[in-house]
Amino acid sequence: MKFPKLLIYFLLYPFLFPQLATAQDSKIYLDSNHILLGENYTLVNYDSTTDVLAPSILAPNYSSSRQHIVIYNNCSSSTLANAVQILPTNASGLVCDNLQQATYTVSSSLINYSYQFFVNGVAIQGPSSLITFTHTITSNATISVIALPPVSSLCSQTVSLFQTYKEIDPGSISGGGAICNGNSPAQITAVTPAKINGISLMTSSTLFFYVWESSLDGHNLTPILNSAKENYQPTSLTQTTYFRRKVQSTTNALCFKVSNQVRIEVLPVLRAGVIEQTDQLFCLGELLPTLTVSNSTEGGNIQYQWQASTSAGATYTNIPLAVGRNFSPSNITTTTLYRRATFSTAGVGCETFTPPIRFSFIDLDPGHLDAAESVDICYNEIPATISNGSEASSNAGSITYAWQESTDNVNWTIIAGENQSSYAPPSLQTSTYFRRIAINRQGSYSCSQTTNSILIRVYNEVEAGNLLGDQVICDGRRPNPLSLSGTTSATGIRYQWQMSTDNVNFSRISNSLSTLSFPETATWLPTTTSYYRVQVRDTNIQDDSCRVFSNAVEVFVAPSAEVIQESGPGPQQV
Repeated sequence: MKFPKLLIYFLLYPFLFPQLATAQDSKIYLDSNHILLGENYTLVNYDSTTDVLAPSILAPNYSSSRQHIVIYNNCSSSTLANAVQILPTNASGLVCDNLQQATYTVSSSLINYSYQFFVNGVAIQGPSSLITFTHTITSNATISVIALPPVSSLCSQTVSLFQTYKEIDPGSISGGGAICNGNSPAQITAVTPAKINGISLMTSSTLFFYVWESSLDGHNLTPILNSAKENYQPTSLTQTTYFRRKVQSTTNALCFKVSNQVRIEVLPVLRAGVIEQTDQLFCLGELLPTLTVSNSTEGGNIQYQWQASTSAGATYTNIPLAVGRNFSPSNITTTTLYRRATFSTAGVGCETFTPPIRFSFIDLDPGHLDAAESVDICYNEIPATISNGSEASSNAGSITYAWQESTDNVNWTIIAGENQSSYAPPSLQTSTYFRRIAINRQGSYSCSQTTNSILIRVYNEVEAGNLLGDQVICDGRRPNPLSLSGTTSATGIRYQWQMSTDNVNFSRISNSLSTLSFPETATWLPTTTSYYRVQVRDTNIQDDSCRVFSNAVEVFVAPSAEVIQESGPGPQQV
């Protein structure tokens, strides 16, 4: 019970403060932090004229915020109220093991008073005129000061200050190491939590809290905002940085301890550089340029790896053996992004990438020409239109056409004005190859692809020659022989004579020579006006349509003369 201990306090009071022990009309004020006898008490007002200190005066609901015991001896309390105060270096009444050497200063409006300092009722210093007192605090303690008047007629005053002692263990942290420039390090974690008087501080409380500090030199540390946690996750770093954790009193900024420091080393910046070539458009199968990089980090620990992406940059894969400073792409059939990785083999192996460049391709299919349209034609014949096969197609852009011709299937010339998917050649005198060009344009860039070629073979020219001289003969007479001149005389040339009575419908004559004679036995002797011509054919040409005809000559057969005898003596007329 608190009541008996209060009685003990008053029994001991004359011995603790003999200079104040005048029993009559004394008033004692205690507060809840007073521990001279090892207990806390609610504020009470004791009058020495009262024989018994009744429990009903203990006022249990009184706020326990006061920290001073003020004892007056037969003096008016209004005269000395707050005349003397103890001002500690720690104004909060909290002492930690990092601040054991505490200094207390008396603030007094009293004149010529001397002061005596007590710790837990034991006199340590004075009485003297010194108003400053230094003492090592190692546990909870009550610091008391008695202000002694210069003459006995004046009042003395005792002021006490209760000091709470806290032993702080800051705990330890783990982390650090090396990271790449601009990366975020792993979380710095607690190996052991902080402890206050042996009790773990898992999170910040109303009495103590965590705060993390950082430094670029390991000496000048600054607090990190919003870091009141047992562990700490640093943000991305570009400079080597030191970290430590502090545990600190919420009421006394000087009451704190710090953990060990961890160092996070930020490795030098790796410069990926820039690929000097730009995004380009190519025709499928076209030779691609060599890729080069400028303004990149180089050195003994620096290596490279070229990468490609055919998924618009969603994923990249390493290109086998492409580990040099430059790279020459090949065998590309689709739009591809290229980039180069620069990495260091030292430390944690930092890696950085160039911005990618894009090689896009025009995938142009020129279509094809139907091989069945390779045909043989006669000399100067007009071939059929080349229109079969398939048209061109492309992955983008517009398609136009051009046609080429060649006599050797090697050297080609453009056929002017022909830009359709089909082509109607003119009459040909020479065997000729034809092919079509498909042209695909995207912006200012264009690609072209050619189809297969077809051959229109022209047979050698067969010259029919000429027959000279129409004739007029009398009926019953035989014409002079007819001769063909100027005809082709090459091997394989055959002649066929023909005869007609109307110069339209001709029939064959059994004669294949270049000359036609009219013996008496000939079946082609004219009995009426008749026409003769020669069909000339090259037997090397299977197509019989390539025969030619000479001009036709006319053999006019005049009617026979008729003799008429007239009567009379005159002469006869024929």
